[in-house]
Amino acid sequence: MHLALRKLLGLVLLCAGLPAVHAAPRAQDPQPAQDGPKKRAFNNKPKPTDQSQEFITLSNAWKGVMNEYSGSLLRFDRANAGLPLDKRDTKNAPVHPAAAWWQRFEELGAKGEHGDPDALLWQIEQAVNAFSDPAARTSAAQKALDALLQNYPEHRTLEEALDALRPLYESFGHARFVALISAAHAKAKGSENQARALLVQAWAVSDRFKDVSEKCAQEVQGLYDEILIGHPGTRAAREVAGRVYSGLEREFLQAELAWIDAVRGLQKQGKGPKDWPRQPMYAWNDKFLPVAAAGGPEASKFVNHVFPGYQQAEGNGIGFGLVWLQSWWMIHSPMGQPDWVRARLGLIEIAAREFHGQPLVTSALVDLSKDASSLPLELLEPALAPVLADDASPKAQALAYFIRGMARCAQNEWAGWQAGRPDLELVLQKYPTEDIAKRAQDLLASLLAVWPGTPAPDFRGSDQDGVAFKLGDYSGFICVIDFGTSQEGLTAEDIARRREAQKPFKGRPFRWIGGVCEGLNPRAFHENLGAAGVDWRCAILGSRGSDVPGLWSIQFMPAVFVVDGEGIIRGRNLPWAEQQALIEKLVSEVEAKRQKK
Repeated sequence: MHLALRKLLGLVLLCAGLPAVHAAPRAQDPQPAQDGPKKRAFNNKPKPTDQSQEFITLSNAWKGVMNEYSGSLLRFDRANAGLPLDKRDTKNAPVHPAAAWWQRFEELGAKGEHGDPDALLWQIEQAVNAFSDPAARTSAAQKALDALLQNYPEHRTLEEALDALRPLYESFGHARFVALISAAHAKAKGSENQARALLVQAWAVSDRFKDVSEKCAQEVQGLYDEILIGHPGTRAAREVAGRVYSGLEREFLQAELAWIDAVRGLQKQGKGPKDWPRQPMYAWNDKFLPVAAAGGPEASKFVNHVFPGYQQAEGNGIGFGLVWLQSWWMIHSPMGQPDWVRARLGLIEIAAREFHGQPLVTSALVDLSKDASSLPLELLEPALAPVLADDASPKAQALAYFIRGMARCAQNEWAGWQAGRPDLELVLQKYPTEDIAKRAQDLLASLLAVWPGTPAPDFRGSDQDGVAFKLGDYSGFICVIDFGTSQEGLTAEDIARRREAQKPFKGRPFRWIGGVCEGLNPRAFHENLGAAGVDWRCAILGSRGSDVPGLWSIQFMPAVFVVDGEGIIRGRNLPWAEQQALIEKLVSEVEAKRQKK
């Protein structure tokens, strides 16, 4: 169906079946979706209560036979598994019992005026096991399906039967299977059965979702539209809603990024909000409406909560809407996807450029201060630039300096620490009474505690052989203290790099000492890190929240410190070549002193 028709029908369905729109929740305090009475999870159908006693008796006997078959097949597979490939039995596997039981279910399926629908369903499910000949399989399955469609077009078994045809796709062949399902849809009655027929048809016309051509995608989308709009609330509709929502969400994100780029261009021309294009939230709310009406939980959340919340915030001005939306994304956007971060920071950049000095920007910066350490600096700095250039709001500017300082330090490089320290010091000097000053002071103190030139904190623990040691045992040696985990600093590549870095200093007054921030015992260490090549002494410290990592202000790993023979920190997370040069210089100085003695 065309989008316009989908919108129209979606609105009608919304009025008829969707829950009422509630007052918009705060983005920082989202409320659970109010989607009406609880519905069964899709495909979670209730146990049938209308089966005939004859079928129940026959079915129970069949289940017992299948249990015996499964046991014998398992024993056969186990016996074969212990034999060489050329001696394995490939001819005497247990025979599936479906062929032997076919006549009993076939007779029950034909019994009486219309036959037993559950027995007919069984035949469709087991045709693939009962007949080795593709023609016999398809003939038996189609005969049972025709009987169901003629005598029970509204029966619950028809929905399962349509799905049960999928294993016979190759036996039927593409064209014949598509024609079969299309004819079944025309004869089926009841929304559940018709919707299921359409869903299986979408699977079939796309060659089991393998055909990704544009023409096929359009045909599948048309079938999806028919399910969503014509059969909302069905199990098939809820399945489709999940698939459709994922695609719409990706399109929505790209639309937001395009909108952000367009508004940036207009801002550079000096054009204000009245000249901006409409926020994509409106167009995508229309697109999500039929998906929500069909029973899609994610789309329902967007329609019933996200859009009303945005709309309510935007009622106070576009800036409030953008700040509300970025706050919602901060909490609810998929983790680990850079485009969502880019979109969020893009909204803040637009709001900050247009409304700097206003409380709404301060609100956005409060949000940013909560997760600044995880945000990419190259996207964060443009969002902060308008605030840093404007002294009108001390609170906002203090937050901006703190956020930038925290993000710079989170780069986990010495250059980042050097760049971040002035930002934190500026917060304390210029805005000592602002709330953020306490966090700036704490972060700065943690940096200064291990700043090059200060005495190294206490470092002690038990090594991979269970022997206790401490940094003081290596007085007079140049030491590298290397904090990490098997995922951060001790990957295979990291280990190889560290082994190579130690080679120039073998036999010289130098030691590389690891601080493993994982709860490993000696045996686990040797089986994992030891086997991977870690042959230098390591203290097994437990989590990064334990005492020693805390003394060394370990927030991110790897964290590599160079400590001289007097126990003074001389470098932290330097570029690798610079670190190697520093170690060479310090080791040479120790060697020269020893020669003089």
